[in-house]
Amino acid sequence: MSIKGEIYRHLPLDLKISIEIYKKTKNEEQKCINNVGNKPKIYIIGESDNGNVGDLAISLSQYEFVREKVGGDIEIIRILYSDFWKYFKWIEKNITEDDLIIIVGGGNIGDVYIEAEEIRQVIIRKYPQNEIIVFPSTIFYQNTSKNNEIYQKSLKIYNTHKKLFLYARERYSYDLLKKFYPHCKVYLLPDIVFSYPYITNNLPRENKILLCLRHDAEGVLSENQINKILDVCKAKCKNVFFTDTFIENVYAPDDSKRKEIIQKKLAEFSQAQLIITDRLHGMILAYLSKTPCIVLSNYNYKIEGVYEWIKEIEWVVYTDKIEKIDSLTDELMGKTFIKDSKKLEYKTLEKQLDSWVKQWR
Repeated sequence: MSIKGEIYRHLPLDLKISIEIYKKTKNEEQKCINNVGNKPKIYIIGESDNGNVGDLAISLSQYEFVREKVGGDIEIIRILYSDFWKYFKWIEKNITEDDLIIIVGGGNIGDVYIEAEEIRQVIIRKYPQNEIIVFPSTIFYQNTSKNNEIYQKSLKIYNTHKKLFLYARERYSYDLLKKFYPHCKVYLLPDIVFSYPYITNNLPRENKILLCLRHDAEGVLSENQINKILDVCKAKCKNVFFTDTFIENVYAPDDSKRKEIIQKKLAEFSQAQLIITDRLHGMILAYLSKTPCIVLSNYNYKIEGVYEWIKEIEWVVYTDKIEKIDSLTDELMGKTFIKDSKKLEYKTLEKQLDSWVKQWR
């Protein structure tokens, strides 16, 4: 570690936070939100506006879940992840101790997506008196050594907040959150996208297989393995296409655009005979659209963990063995599935939102 890094490591925590805030805001033109009421309100921070269909589905599902549970009379302020530092000074000035802060869930607690973790830590540290909810998430640290600054800061920041509620979306993350942050309130609930209200419109199945496979840091399939999967599929179906739940050059800051993108991807999935995917929300979209799906693992435990919520479902099958794809394809293709989707519950989260609302009605 450099001398400069060693000095920074020993600075007081609040000074580190102040330095981070200064660095992030010094070159950002600050924005504000007009016509905000005086009653306690809900801030949802970290919504997605990029082409990651899974992140868009999380943002939309989370907002609609909250809105349905709290009713139409509670004011909800929504801040995009990409806009957080632009609105930081307005947020700092306007949030009161009575407001509820909700941080968008997903897979970015940890040291892989550093910027998202830094935003979460700033929010938790800056508002120690507020009730803060982190929606169902996965935590993943590549290392938990004393030299991992972002991890060490999280231990101090999370554990000293008395009203921090952390919702894990799978058992692995639940156990880690309980271990790392024993002073926080930790619960286990499904990924919020399972609550997305999808209507199939009775779209007809087409004779095609879709391969929805990662090509980023989270993917673990080699080019050779992908080619083997492709060969297996081509031997069973002449129409095999690659697709993805990440779309390049997309900007979706509002719900209408998000719905359009999500519905289009769900419709695409609905018309396939089979999906093979190593994307978490590829699996969930297949589940929602009732499309036969073979699910493969990625670089951590989130897919296998979230799959536990739906493992009884016949049309979604998880495997970590490429050689099983051949037989699973035969098993799933062309089969009619009678059972309906499993209704997943969010009672703990519903009760928490209801309890907060009752304070102000």
